[in-house]
Amino acid sequence: MSKHSQKIVSHKKTGILIVSFLLQIPINLPAQLEFNSYISTSTAHNDNIDLEPDNEESDWITAIEPGISLKYDSVNLDADLDYSMRFRFFNDNTDKNEKAFKDVQRANGHWTLFPDNPFNFNANGSISRVIIDDRASVSEENEYTNKATRYNYTLNPSYTIRLGSMTDLNLDYFFTQSIYEEIEDTSTNPFDTNDFIEHRGSVELLKHLVEYNTVFVSYEYRYFDEDARLTEDENSDYERHSLMTGIDYAFGNDLSLSALAGWSEINYTKHYQDNQANAIWKIGLDYALSETVQTGLEYSNDFIPSVNRGVSLNEEARFILTYSHRFIISTEIFARQTEYEEENSKDEGAGARISCIWPLGRSFSVHVRGDYAEYTYLEQGLPDENVDRYGFGTGVNLTFNHLTVGLNYTYRCNESTVDLNDYTNNIALFEFRWDF
Repeated sequence: MSKHSQKIVSHKKTGILIVSFLLQIPINLPAQLEFNSYISTSTAHNDNIDLEPDNEESDWITAIEPGISLKYDSVNLDADLDYSMRFRFFNDNTDKNEKAFKDVQRANGHWTLFPDNPFNFNANGSISRVIIDDRASVSEENEYTNKATRYNYTLNPSYTIRLGSMTDLNLDYFFTQSIYEEIEDTSTNPFDTNDFIEHRGSVELLKHLVEYNTVFVSYEYRYFDEDARLTEDENSDYERHSLMTGIDYAFGNDLSLSALAGWSEINYTKHYQDNQANAIWKIGLDYALSETVQTGLEYSNDFIPSVNRGVSLNEEARFILTYSHRFIISTEIFARQTEYEEENSKDEGAGARISCIWPLGRSFSVHVRGDYAEYTYLEQGLPDENVDRYGFGTGVNLTFNHLTVGLNYTYRCNESTVDLNDYTNNIALFEFRWDF
């Protein structure tokens, strides 16, 4: 059995143990349980399934997705789970069919044991399709190209110690594992993503001010254990130490502030890369101009791991404007810069997104969305790549009791100075969902 297969088996055994443990916990009444099942199916025509610049391959794709959703609320346990299996069948390119169990699973769940106690245990998990490389041909609407199935879960025991009527000491430990199912990480088959395990522990001293306002100071330690890559000098295991302070404060009913500032240091366990240290920031400002218009301003500067390119220093700013009355319009403007220490490369981008949902009666709605962004990819020893990426989508949805029917169209265009990354993509989609 390969190292990758052993990790998958270990991951599944861990999940079984967690479920078994949850089932043995005594549940006190009263409790609320909501259980629903559903099935959705869709047929789509995609005129460029591989996002190629030339010789585009088109196909009809049918998807069938049965699923269940569960919500449970009691004294000892809060649980929320959505699980489905998404089978996809190509009319012409049958080699791309997704019908194996490892390919079709989708899930999103959260469990909290003893939610109102000083000690509680949280578990979060998801199975989803994720983008591997933002630089390559990529489209959110295209489910096949440049995507991998990711299994991700986090276990978090947490303990709060009351040091007084207004002061708490919070102790947390997080265990996180991510596995990319479709990537075979062997020495004979190069892979594009890296499975990882992360251990994280934190100590936080929190002071409650008036109402819901708080200030805090905290220390956090992380150990990031990534699969070894093909070359020995590209192993990105590291330790991270972070010291932070922050505040959550509401200036009346219309304006609120959330701010964090600190210092973070990354020390690689193998010294093939230089250690990194930098100030980290996270600021969020929300302001309600009226009952129907809300704005938000966000800025962050922090180290984050990437799917396939090692740790990065990511700086990002966003402005969000939302109007909600007879219809909903949401607008977002963003700018970001990401530096990858391991590859000595940098990504820069800026753009905007807008979406509108317009209900036309109780059962009928229309939605329209669009986006545009400019990206620059810089890498030592290679010419810069400049990309214009934009898209448009529209559709209608009709709901009859437990049945939802939708007709959607999306267009995506990628214009790059690297001709290999140019493409256009048109997708027409008809779908319906039955909840029962």
